[in-house]
Amino acid sequence: MELNENYRRMPRFRIESIASEKRISGLVVADLNGDGRPDIAYYGEPKELVVQYKRGHQTVGARLKRWPIDDGQLSENALTTAI
Repeated sequence: MELNENYRRMPRFRIESIASEKRISGLVVADLNGDGRPDIAYYGEPKELVVQYKRGHQTVGARLKRWPIDDGQLSENALTTAI
């Protein structure tokens, strides 16, 4: 099967950056509030779970919710999502 030239030039992922005041140890991207947009949840030091609910097409201006979790693990496998 041969791929056309336009397909080869398309990026596989769109790269976005997020500003964070913490050292992130675990991160997940999923639709966490059922609006059809990908949200970002991360955990790190200081020990706190942060969820950025995406608004529209931009991560900037996303609504943040924070939960202090003092006994959480600082591991890249510490967060997961389920549907």
